[in-house]
Amino acid sequence: MTKQMEENLQMNSNIQFFSDVTYYCIPPNQYKHKLLVLLAFNKELYRSILCNISLICYENTETFSTLLEYLKNKYDFKPNRITIDFSKSEFNSYKLIFPNKL
Repeated sequence: MTKQMEENLQMNSNIQFFSDVTYYCIPPNQYKHKLLVLLAFNKELYRSILCNISLICYENTETFSTLLEYLKNKYDFKPNRITIDFSKSEFNSYKLIFPNKL
């Protein structure tokens, strides 16, 4: 994670986070990598900012939970609101790590 993304993730003026997994920005390969993108809308800057971009292999609850737990523990990530593009495993992970935020 870059220094700018760390700062973006920890801004108190972030009022809502958006999480999505993209499939087509990584060239095809045997591992079928995907990109998990985490954005936030910042009310002071009045724009969306990039908070995290992660390369993942498996789109399952364990992968999402591990990543969210890492962000929570290392960067004190405590989102007020989270919007996800529906993925059952992603939803379950957010619900497990941040039970009152969906």
